[in-house]
Amino acid sequence: MYHVEINLYNAKNELLDQRTETLGLRWFTMDPKNGFFLNGKHLKLIGVNRHQDYEGFANALPDAMHIKDMKLIKQMGCNFLRIAHYPQDHVILEECDRLGILSCIEVPMNNKNNVESEIYRENAILRQREMVRQNYNHPSVVIWAMMNECLLRFPGKYNSKDPYLQKMGELAAVINSTLKEEDPYRLTMIVNSQLPERHLDAGTGNTPDIIAWNLYHAWYGPEIFDGRLNDFISEMHEKFPSKGLMITEYGAGADQRLHSFSPTRWDFSCEYQVKVHKYFMESILKRNDVIGGAVWNFADFASDSRQDTDPKMNSKGLVSYNRTPKNAYYYYESMLNSKPIVRIASRNWKNRSGIEDELNSNTCSQELEIFSNLDSISLYVNDKLIETKKTNDHNSAIFTIPFVTGSNKLEARSGGTSDIIFIEFQVVPLSLKNKYINFNVSLGSNRHFTSRITGENYLPEKEYQEGSWGYVGGTAIIQKGLPAVGTALNIYRTDEDPVYQSHREGIVAYQFDVDPGKYEITLLFTEPITAKKRKTLIYELNANTETEIQSPDRIFDVTVNDITFLKNCNIFNEYGDRTAVSKKLEVENQGDIKLNFIPVKGKTILSGIKIRKII
Repeated sequence: MYHVEINLYNAKNELLDQRTETLGLRWFTMDPKNGFFLNGKHLKLIGVNRHQDYEGFANALPDAMHIKDMKLIKQMGCNFLRIAHYPQDHVILEECDRLGILSCIEVPMNNKNNVESEIYRENAILRQREMVRQNYNHPSVVIWAMMNECLLRFPGKYNSKDPYLQKMGELAAVINSTLKEEDPYRLTMIVNSQLPERHLDAGTGNTPDIIAWNLYHAWYGPEIFDGRLNDFISEMHEKFPSKGLMITEYGAGADQRLHSFSPTRWDFSCEYQVKVHKYFMESILKRNDVIGGAVWNFADFASDSRQDTDPKMNSKGLVSYNRTPKNAYYYYESMLNSKPIVRIASRNWKNRSGIEDELNSNTCSQELEIFSNLDSISLYVNDKLIETKKTNDHNSAIFTIPFVTGSNKLEARSGGTSDIIFIEFQVVPLSLKNKYINFNVSLGSNRHFTSRITGENYLPEKEYQEGSWGYVGGTAIIQKGLPAVGTALNIYRTDEDPVYQSHREGIVAYQFDVDPGKYEITLLFTEPITAKKRKTLIYELNANTETEIQSPDRIFDVTVNDITFLKNCNIFNEYGDRTAVSKKLEVENQGDIKLNFIPVKGKTILSGIKIRKII
């Protein structure tokens, strides 16, 4: 980086104005088949999208927080930032220049546009000119972008002959010409949804230098990890052979409170998010005809229409709303850095629980993924070497850890680099006899959940076996659509939505084989069926504008050791739909505890159960 001092004088040689501008010297080219080149060397652009949005500040961020974000992005190993979907604080491009992060910038043009209005079109063109003139001197800017997913939403039923398409194509051509007129040296890019036929019909794919795609395979699409992403890339090159190709959005939601050792689509586990990112990185890194990829998103951000596990939050970030890194952040850190890296993936999941491996083993074995850009990783548990493993193509190795109750020290070593964490663990025994009992279970789910309010852990459900504990009968509401478990709609009167969003329907009983004593048991319910009309969620692309479901018809009794605890329980009538309900009772028993769920009308339901021994 250099500095250029500009002085403006009048005819009398009097100084009128003075300004210092930064200057960076670089040159770049782009080839549809061979990708992007910086100063004559091939460079794969790998980075993130970013919203200037922060917990507690919305988008009114002080400079220090913008700079913190940029440092985290650079630390991750990124060389590219898509500033989406609007010009952000000037400090962002200043940091891109300083840190050597190439960038793309755009002005808001999303979804449906008022292309019938001449005033709108003039304003759209003016904003493009302003964008270029305001940011022209930043050497980090290499791409001017336009029209993010402008054909994702369509006025009415889709019709390939609709005049709207022609007008969108005409506007795209004018905008591209405007950008080239203002700056003939940088690349232009249109960002499309994964509906290429619409962009072919509109002709919007014929104007810019780069055709970019926002792709959510294995998240909004089916849970399939095969060659369809590669097939899509090849097909787009056939349709647009003279254009560069970039993947400008991809990702999956991840709630840092949720973990799974058998992750599935839309379970919002941190582990499934990593699985999706590995899938995309395979194609992005290996194919020279892909300029690069930008993760959606760098950080979780507020999104008022979202429901999911954390309402009003888009959780596709690699870091949380308060910038705590998720597992996927560490994956990229190991993949993109040349300096030695060793990172325990779930290093922020430090308060855990799990069910005993076998009777009286006093251990719970759980998988642990570790990322490193070195050849092998050695794992030590409580200073004892467990195993040494080679890293795979994703700079990853998976170990099985025999956790014990209490503090567990984990140290991953590779060469002279290491990562150390301490995990506080609770092993929940299979037999509850002669044991202190205090644990929670989430029904209808295979996910581990940790409350950010109380710190309590919820175990995945377990079927009852004699001499142990668990549920009897019923069906977990598991879907292959949106979401994977229970309901995607937020739950009222709780911050622990994931616990209430999953359920076991038609449950017959829940039994604890325990010693005589005094116990506190809490049952967690919600009625997932909503009787209200609701607006279609933003990601329900094929749904109607509103959805209406009939009122639920569910009444049941609950008995505890044959004594009635709840009579004619009607959650919907008493509390309404999608509302967290907890029912607590104390049980003094002379033997085992059995809760029976007896249907009166419709099916029984249970979302969670908590048990604590008092005496």
